[in-house]
Amino acid sequence: MDFFLEKPYFFSILGLTIICSLIGFSNHDFFNKNKFVPYAVARNPKEWHRFITSGFLHADFLHLFFNMYVFYSFGSYLNFVYKIYFEKWGNLLFLALYVSAIAVSHIVTFLKEKNNYGYASIGASGAVSAILYATILIAPQSMMSVMGIPMPAILFGVVYLAIEFFMGRRSGSGINHDAHFWGALYGFVFTGIFKPDLFLDFIEKIKMMLS
Repeated sequence: MDFFLEKPYFFSILGLTIICSLIGFSNHDFFNKNKFVPYAVARNPKEWHRFITSGFLHADFLHLFFNMYVFYSFGSYLNFVYKIYFEKWGNLLFLALYVSAIAVSHIVTFLKEKNNYGYASIGASGAVSAILYATILIAPQSMMSVMGIPMPAILFGVVYLAIEFFMGRRSGSGINHDAHFWGALYGFVFTGIFKPDLFLDFIEKIKMMLS
């Protein structure tokens, strides 16, 4: 029980996302009322909740599993580090990062698609990207395994951002690449704003890696 109490918001996010996604799999009315639809949001102020609620829905079990696997893998560590850096505010700031990242990662999509009647998106990918890139800011030298290939976190971060940027310029993939891109940048900047010396530490760690 103490394990869960140490990270109340982390496990609340994990649990709420799983529950809402499972409900959405079978309850189409619930799903349609909470997915992100820029066209609806632009025309009805009461629809602004979609900026947040869409982040707790997923298309299928694989989509849900992948996002929650990444969230669990990096979010647990980040929540722990936030508690060290920000002490009693650590858990709350972690929650603020995650929830605000869902909304912020959708802003560019909203501006691009607000007149597109048929566009909709769902998923926690924007917020999960924020968690991942906040971790990269803190530990760019840490090693990650991507499809069995080990690489430094910073290398993955650069490649991932480049792919999401160029894919975001294309249309028709069915994936909200803009949310991935802007969510990632937001997580990086959000964490650095609350602890600015992390930016200098990040640069020094990159220099050491290159030397």
